Amino acid sequence: MLNIKLLLPCFLLLTLISQAQDLYGEWRVLKSENSIGQQSSILKIESNNIHVYDFDRLLFEHDTHFLDALTIQVGDTTLLEFEFIDGNRDFMKIKAVDGKPTDNLKYVRILPTTGHENQLSNFKASTVALKLKDNTLIFPLDKKLKSEDLLISYSAAITSDSVSIRKRENTHFLKFYLKGKVTNIIPIREINEKKLVLYGVPGHQGEVYLFIKT
Repeated sequence: MLNIKLLLPCFLLLTLISQAQDLYGEWRVLKSENSIGQQSSILKIESNNIHVYDFDRLLFEHDTHFLDALTIQVGDTTLLEFEFIDGNRDFMKIKAVDGKPTDNLKYVRILPTTGHENQLSNFKASTVALKLKDNTLIFPLDKKLKSEDLLISYSAAITSDSVSIRKRENTHFLKFYLKGKVTNIIPIREINEKKLVLYGVPGHQGEVYLFIKT
């Protein structure tokens, strides 16, 4: 006969591991007016460590362990408490650091890009248009613009003199530069012959589209 008292701790441990896996993966910082972190920062959470990247350049890594499904102890000094935003497991925030509430660290989950990668050559050979709240940015990819032609969108936190498409792991990104420095990265959800579907754009809820200008 099974001993329920012996099985209960095992069940609770399996439940914790299952729930903690909701945090596993890579997350892009969502920049806002009062947020902390670069617009190109990526947070990677695994079962026993945490990494911070400037796109693909490692900035920080440390051993961790989960205290519960949404609380991570980083080393011996830092306690991070996470929370999913409006119950959506593709958006989260750090709600407290060492017990002190914060609302400045928000993230969107990075998902693999779907669609046909070979379609990217059409975009790279064309002038493209990115429609945003405050304006539409029109530019060629992989070409440095003159200072008077800077791409600027206050709603999307973009100031850039060149834009490229780069792949990281299984995800493509629209990558913005200013004077050779990466200033913004926007993940691409889908590639098709008509448009690139972007998400996680600061100041924009839902998806944003990049088209080939006709």
